[in-house]
Amino acid sequence: MARGENVSDDRWSLGSRLAFRFCCTYALIEWATLGVSLHTSPLTVGLLSNPNWFGSLNITLGRWLIAHVLNLPEHSLSRMSANNLPLFLGMIAAGAISAVVALAWSGLDRRRAGHPDLFLWVHTGMRFVLAATMLLYGWAKVLPEQFDAALDYMALEVAQHNPRDLLWAFMSGSREYQVITGLIEVTGGLLLLTRRTAMLGAVISMAAMANVLVLDISYDVPVKFLAGQIFLMCLFVLAPFARRLLSAFDLSRSIQGSWARRLLRSASADRVVRAVGVAVGIWIALTTLQDNRHFIARNDLARQTNPLYGIWDLEAKSRNGATVPLLITDETLWRRLIVQSSAAAVIVPMMQSAPPPRWTGRGSPVRYTLRLDSVAHTIELTPFPFSATRERLAFAYALPDPDHLVLTSKSTDDTSITRLRRFDLSTYPLLNWERHWNW
Repeated sequence: MARGENVSDDRWSLGSRLAFRFCCTYALIEWATLGVSLHTSPLTVGLLSNPNWFGSLNITLGRWLIAHVLNLPEHSLSRMSANNLPLFLGMIAAGAISAVVALAWSGLDRRRAGHPDLFLWVHTGMRFVLAATMLLYGWAKVLPEQFDAALDYMALEVAQHNPRDLLWAFMSGSREYQVITGLIEVTGGLLLLTRRTAMLGAVISMAAMANVLVLDISYDVPVKFLAGQIFLMCLFVLAPFARRLLSAFDLSRSIQGSWARRLLRSASADRVVRAVGVAVGIWIALTTLQDNRHFIARNDLARQTNPLYGIWDLEAKSRNGATVPLLITDETLWRRLIVQSSAAAVIVPMMQSAPPPRWTGRGSPVRYTLRLDSVAHTIELTPFPFSATRERLAFAYALPDPDHLVLTSKSTDDTSITRLRRFDLSTYPLLNWERHWNW
């Protein structure tokens, strides 16, 4: 690699050898575990579940640094497990480990002039991992999956959203924008599957991931670290094409031909490996698409079979037979119940209707894990770990008609009956907006 990106050269500069050895180690620690964590289930057609190797490894490294190097108290995970100090420090530790390994490798193997064959294998492997990642997220945008219009995004006021939810609500507002950004990611992923188009695929993928990374950082999306790792993979895959890519912007220079080297010395064995690569590429494209289709089908089925799916507004409440006045200052009352899936619900308290002059957090929506028993007609609501409340709720439910829901809660002291009315979702412009062209 002493002369730009020509990895077929057997003699590399010291800087090139160090850089490759660092990237090779880092790819094994970070990118390989990330690929396993993301693609085990899609590529095995759901036969195996995705292990959290990437998160577990980095969080373990980060917590060790916190306890033994920084001498800080044990760091509890934040409300979003993908956005925390241990994970960040774990990635820093992985970089430090990679640097130490690269130096030790260079010292022990100082007579070796380069690693052209190993580079091709590592580069090909990372190219396929990156392609699978771009296709997985690209199909999720082309199909209505990643940014589906969730009920809680629509039911809450703009100021009640955290930045991440605001971004999701914004993205879900335009089906066309989702499809366009998804097609860009899919195009980059497909082009990465072949050697001849890998450079163009890496450029498109890097541009797409740069946009994703900026949005994740700007809107404090928890997976910003994940987006950063994918962006680094794009840079690694693009690295051997750097000289050719820069030459394209200098009209006074000729552009070199792309480098080509067999993965195996034997021509017949190399052809077999290339054929296997084509088959793997087709499998990646099909299974990532099918995984998103199955996810959408499961969600649609869950909504259709969930009798409580929708937004429910408080209509009346009684306690031990006595009617409870619906006062907006009553902190014990709900304003809305949002059942957005078969496993999640949100309760909007009445206090949200009358926010205090200075924001104190009171009246904030509370997110719950929902357990629905459609046979016994009961529901159990367990607050998310980061919620302000720890109170678990249990109700018997009844649907007197399609537009009304009655929840009954019994305890040793009293019986509470809450009557709610289904909100008409068709009144939301976001769900039925028609494009207008002013010619």
